[in-house]
Amino acid sequence: LKVTKWLMESKFDIIEKSDRNYRNIELNLNNRYYRRIFDVLRKFNDIRCLELKNCLLTTEEFREILEMLSNLEELKLDVVEFEDINLDEIKNLRNVDKLTCLQIKAIPEILVHPLLVKFTNLKRLSIMQLSRKAPVDAALKLLSEDTNFKLEFFEISDFGYYNFDQHKSGLL
Repeated sequence: LKVTKWLMESKFDIIEKSDRNYRNIELNLNNRYYRRIFDVLRKFNDIRCLELKNCLLTTEEFREILEMLSNLEELKLDVVEFEDINLDEIKNLRNVDKLTCLQIKAIPEILVHPLLVKFTNLKRLSIMQLSRKAPVDAALKLLSEDTNFKLEFFEISDFGYYNFDQHKSGLL
């Protein structure tokens, strides 16, 4: 199910009345977050894959979404902006044990390490388009000290852009 701003504003009743059980949902809300989306996520409670795309939300709303989706296996964050950065909301995140695949694209780099520390069962990790200042290699070095990842797939785009040092990160 692809939920867009247009769908939320003009056809929300179609989603509410749907008897389908969607397992993959993409929320592309053009930098506007609708509290009504919680109704959608509660309705389709067996969501396995969630893509948040072009969304503006608070870290509390983000935490609420992830905690609500206890069967979530795959999370894609694509240009997600936050009205606030409350790291306590991320540190207190629960119910994310089943998450095995994470794709991060253009999110605030201050959230990278706290998120990865919470997602301890990751098998696949993809990091793309963080800012030039993103300390990706430092974050991964900290991660190697904080968690015992068993990644089967790791992707990082434009690692030269971040001055990413794979030796320093222990990836070779």
